[in-house]
Amino acid sequence: MSSDVYDLMFHILSRSRPVAEAWIREVNLTMAQGRTIGYIEANEDRGVTARELAEISGTTAASVSSLIAGLERGGYIERRQDPADARSKLLRVLPKGRGLTRDFDRQMDAWKQHLLDPLTDEERETLARLLTTIDTHLAKEDDHS
Repeated sequence: MSSDVYDLMFHILSRSRPVAEAWIREVNLTMAQGRTIGYIEANEDRGVTARELAEISGTTAASVSSLIAGLERGGYIERRQDPADARSKLLRVLPKGRGLTRDFDRQMDAWKQHLLDPLTDEERETLARLLTTIDTHLAKEDDHS
């Protein structure tokens, strides 16, 4: 039974992939590039470095450097000198990259609404409560790792 529930949750969530892939084709970026632009834009006010991107993505500095270089060549982002640290470069989203992820977020929000359309408000609350229980259980295990 638990395997069936997991498989069903996975199957339902995997149906989101074509929605995301359609956006990728539309803007001619990879999912990693789109996420990177979105992360930089969302955190630009405090400054984002390549090192931070490598840490949060769990990838190598070389991979992040290649990703950033491609986004720079495409005119989506730029590196600027960190005024607080001459050895460091901060990443900034250029006008071409601004708002790209907001369009993606709008499309995904519409998909999420569509996903839940067959449920009543009460059923949505029940589903949210049950998934929260699972998430809390897993978070407690994470805390003990």
